[in-house]
Amino acid sequence: MPETYRLNEGRVSYDTFDDEAVVIHFSTGKYFSMKGAACRLWVLLAQGHSVEQVTGHLASAATAGQKVAEGIRSFVDRVIEQDLLEPAGDGPAEDTPIVAAAGDQAFAEPGFEAPSFEVFDDMHDLIVLDPIHDVDDTGWPERSVA
Repeated sequence: MPETYRLNEGRVSYDTFDDEAVVIHFSTGKYFSMKGAACRLWVLLAQGHSVEQVTGHLASAATAGQKVAEGIRSFVDRVIEQDLLEPAGDGPAEDTPIVAAAGDQAFAEPGFEAPSFEVFDDMHDLIVLDPIHDVDDTGWPERSVA
């Protein structure tokens, strides 16, 4: 079975701006900046594409395919370690095509550097205390019933 992950719903949210993804983990109060190749890789993984499918797509155009594959694996390990994605057995079918995008070029460039991301915790208190992530289907914020 392919190694597939999904966004850690309820704890993690993200948005992309140009070639950067900003990811927030509400439970830990950390936020992450993923630029360039890391942004493209994050988006593909968060969409539910398997690690094998993403590696095949991105490493196929690279002259240093093995280096790209190792960089992707390292990135996936770090993302899982930070609890941003969780295993999913029900991701898209392996034959769901990955649509080529401008971010793919970063993997094919000579001198490829493994995708990485920065971790910030300077806003921990604000992120953890913000009730915006305590929303459920019945309204905002989530209310405790005594």
